[in-house]
Amino acid sequence: MAKIIPFNTNNAYAKVMDKTIIALEQMEADVLDTMVNLATEGKWRQWSEEQPIGTTFTFTEEALRDTGDENVDLLCELVCKIIEIRENFNEQLNVQQQENKSFCATH
Repeated sequence: MAKIIPFNTNNAYAKVMDKTIIALEQMEADVLDTMVNLATEGKWRQWSEEQPIGTTFTFTEEALRDTGDENVDLLCELVCKIIEIRENFNEQLNVQQQENKSFCATH
């Protein structure tokens, strides 16, 4: 009985998927940084200026979704899409790796 192996299970494809996942992680971080920068220079400017130098603050997803800034809202949608794509790519890559392992185990 022949085993059908999907075209995209080759090692080169998996390497590109890995690099893409890493790039998506960086994109997510960059967009989140931009969201914080827009919020602290826009709607949260007064609050930001009142913070003592050296103050650290953790910006939560909830806080960023509640800035009232339409551009931050749009970027939030982008981050959600980046996460969705990254998770999908991770899942595809994991399935491919499992298929490759099971194929190798039977031969």
